[in-house]
Amino acid sequence: MTNFAADGKRKKLTQAIPVSLLWSFGIFGEDYFYQAAVPTELAYKLVAEYCLVEATLFDLLCIYILLFTIFEATLSYYNMNPQAVILNTLNENHWDVFTLVMLLEETALTKSSLHSALWYLTQNEVIVQIEKGKYRRKHFTDENVIACFMASDGGIAYWSALNAHGLTEQFPNKTFVQNSRRRGERSVFGIGSPFHFVTVKPEKLVGYKKLGYGNHTYYMTDIEKTIVDCFDLPQHAGGYNEIIKAFNKAGLSARKMVTYCKAINNIAVTKRIAYLAELLHKPKMDYFLKYAAEVCNEKHNPFDASLPSKGKYLNKWRLILNMDEEEILEIANSSY
Repeated sequence: MTNFAADGKRKKLTQAIPVSLLWSFGIFGEDYFYQAAVPTELAYKLVAEYCLVEATLFDLLCIYILLFTIFEATLSYYNMNPQAVILNTLNENHWDVFTLVMLLEETALTKSSLHSALWYLTQNEVIVQIEKGKYRRKHFTDENVIACFMASDGGIAYWSALNAHGLTEQFPNKTFVQNSRRRGERSVFGIGSPFHFVTVKPEKLVGYKKLGYGNHTYYMTDIEKTIVDCFDLPQHAGGYNEIIKAFNKAGLSARKMVTYCKAINNIAVTKRIAYLAELLHKPKMDYFLKYAAEVCNEKHNPFDASLPSKGKYLNKWRLILNMDEEEILEIANSSY
């Protein structure tokens, strides 16, 4: 025979009574089954309310049966309410963006149950579908995090990165994302501006800084990589005027510039940057200028690729100056 203490009173357990009967007798309240988040909490309540003083092997078996029944009841409840499982999982893991795969790995729900529950939560505007298999909580609208969640191998770049680094006061009307897999624009319900995905070769995916934390982590090109990327694909940076002003304003590491120019493997870009560095008297760029001179080829490239290849030939850097130097200096020193 076993004695239990609860609220100062001693109770006796003489036989293994089915938990459903204990529930109906009022020994266990409904909160044990419907208010606990996980079965372990039920066990804690049970031990706290019915503290074991003396126990036989039979009594311990009875307790085991009771706890196992509670566990099965709780699991059955949550399997019947997959929406509650999903929301509880999001809260426990602090997820604001998530995938179907993440939920499959974290919960015991079937794929079919998850699909149905996600559809229900989407229809009731608790969550929002970003794209197939990817979701966000309704309140979460961080464009940088969502963009990188959509392109896992890339990061924020070009005009968006220029603005984030304070190198331009012009706000792009879209979020530019560099990656190796997807291209074009994509709008997400509830997000004001579209996402513009720029596809590049995998070897160009270097120079990223990790920002944010946890589920809110995202990546962005650092200042030097942003400058090199913008010279590489100026159409995604607001044009040459914006790039020239940003270059003049940025504090640059010559060694990083060499590393990133090697990664993009565009000699014309290296020559343009070298010319501009000399013209604007950028400090501490000797290491980069030496590298640029070594890789400079015989072909003459236009300084601004968007303009006709007409103008003065600059033999040192094999460039066609299709912009006047006075104009370049004026742009570089102009304010917004």
